[in-house]
Amino acid sequence: MNKNKLIDALAQLVAAFTFLLFVLLWFSTGNITIAIISIIFVFLIFAGIMFFLAKMKREKLLSSGIDIIDSMEGILFEELVLEHFKKQGYKGKLTPATADYGADLLLDKDGERIAVRLKGIPAR
Repeated sequence: MNKNKLIDALAQLVAAFTFLLFVLLWFSTGNITIAIISIIFVFLIFAGIMFFLAKMKREKLLSSGIDIIDSMEGILFEELVLEHFKKQGYKGKLTPATADYGADLLLDKDGERIAVRLKGIPAR
């Protein structure tokens, strides 16, 4: 299962759990306000966990040494380069895997848009 499918599955699981929790709380307490406040609380906890995990991933990427960089797969290397550009004040995103006209990153800074193409060294 690839990373995007795993994230989608996790999001669907959290949504289903949240809905079930809402219905359970509403019917068990008879108070919709308690149910809504509980759901907001669950959402905030989930958002906090996702923020923390993204921050940890960013810090791990930015601290990668050359030995780790040399062994990176293409997408992970693109994420690393994007994080370094973001650290320099750029806003950006990865391009889709196909139909990207050869660009790997799209960056924005000071009203200018820059397309970046990255090339790696083939596996040995």
